[in-house]
Amino acid sequence: MAHKNIPAFLLGLRDSLPIAAGYIPIAIAFGATAQNAGLLMSQAVAMSLTVFAGAAQFLAVSLFSGGTNGLEIVISALLLNARHLLFSTVIAAEAHKWPRPWHFLAPFGLTDEVFASASANTEPINPRRLSGMEVGAWTAWWGGTAFGYLAGQALPVALQSALGAALFCLFAALLASHIRKSLLSILPAIVAAGVHLAFIKSGWLPAGWAFTVAMIIGALARPAFDSLKLRFFHHLPDLAKEAEK
Repeated sequence: MAHKNIPAFLLGLRDSLPIAAGYIPIAIAFGATAQNAGLLMSQAVAMSLTVFAGAAQFLAVSLFSGGTNGLEIVISALLLNARHLLFSTVIAAEAHKWPRPWHFLAPFGLTDEVFASASANTEPINPRRLSGMEVGAWTAWWGGTAFGYLAGQALPVALQSALGAALFCLFAALLASHIRKSLLSILPAIVAAGVHLAFIKSGWLPAGWAFTVAMIIGALARPAFDSLKLRFFHHLPDLAKEAEK
């Protein structure tokens, strides 16, 4: 293939471009939101540099503006980001082959979108390519935050809301790349969305726990389906192969 002569890190930067394109408008919206909540620019940018988790950062700023104490903000953000433990278990299958320093560097930049893009690649995960993807996405995130903070006063509220919707479009695009390989790839998304909606509507769990539990149940949906199919419905056709015909 043509990209064999391109350094793995640069390939990762190239892979990060669609992710960065989705992150920039969301980061701009976050920067503007942080400014409106009363955070200093240094605080907003430092949060994006060190936390690098969009949903958790929006949640933290929202709780901060509502007067929530620091401990509750930290706990809520940790609960919301608990899904990253699932990402790490998948990457760990490849990581045992990597040099040890990568074991500590790779997890920091393993966002939802980076994980989805890396796992969608049919080739084994290369730590240098993964790091290029993470650096590109991370730079877009904190850079967009700084721009959004500076331009916050000039952005209409309606535009800020529209920028925030870019995250959902990015998730949809990443999901589509998996569905092209297998129709069953949509099963975890449907299950997780249904469970999360049920928790939110019923009020059984706080928002942070509802998101985390729904993500875990959704992640288990596909292997559970495959196990049941293998045991009880092994005569049924493979939907993924049928879709490729």
